[in-house]
Amino acid sequence: MELELHNAFIRSEIIEQLFSSQQTVIFREGEFICSSQLTACFFKPASTVLRCPTLIEWRPADKSLPLPWSSVVINSVQNAYHIFVEFGDGWLNIGQAHLGSWSHDGSSASFYLRSRIPRDKWVELGGYPGWLLEINHQPQRIAANDYFAADESIFPLRVKKYGHASATRYEEDSLQLFLNSDRGWLMYLREFGDTGLYVKAVGDELSDELFRCTCGTSLSFTHNQTLDREVAIREFRDFLATGQLSKRYEWEER
Repeated sequence: MELELHNAFIRSEIIEQLFSSQQTVIFREGEFICSSQLTACFFKPASTVLRCPTLIEWRPADKSLPLPWSSVVINSVQNAYHIFVEFGDGWLNIGQAHLGSWSHDGSSASFYLRSRIPRDKWVELGGYPGWLLEINHQPQRIAANDYFAADESIFPLRVKKYGHASATRYEEDSLQLFLNSDRGWLMYLREFGDTGLYVKAVGDELSDELFRCTCGTSLSFTHNQTLDREVAIREFRDFLATGQLSKRYEWEER
């Protein structure tokens, strides 16, 4: 029996298929099962955060159990992981993954999936069906193609001198907006790790514009890389409402 990707299986079927007669080590009451070749991860929805369809974050729901990040888990399997998420009466096979990062105290880990979770399964697992929007690092979900929801959600940006907003969706592209009292700066990422697209420089002013985030980060860009504050907010809102990058300006890579 093959463990077909994005199908659900009972736990015993998974263990038999992946490990057969291999010697295994069990961590956290079966949440992690390791052999010399791979680690199978059995995650419950309460212990996972779906950052995007190719990135899943594990946080232990039961902190009373021993944490798993020993040398056996991290080093012996050379980052070969296979992820399963509890789904109905079984475990959904979301495929092989690379361990991207982990905390040394064992309180979290991020796994990058080789295959994107299909949209329908993504939504059933709790993924956002429309936009995942963050305004000054406060997350919320809004529907796609909804001007009213877009207007309502960005209101907090209008009442503070400095602001930061980001929006992403199932397709994993995103638009970032930074604001100061007069200007706004936009960055569009076509995918994670992208170098980004930016509004082509407008005008000749080369003075610096300073932007601050509520997280404490400060950024500086030349004036001609930025837009009027209200124009930048409008472009961000229109992106939420239409799902399309503005055609009012030229966008370029840097």
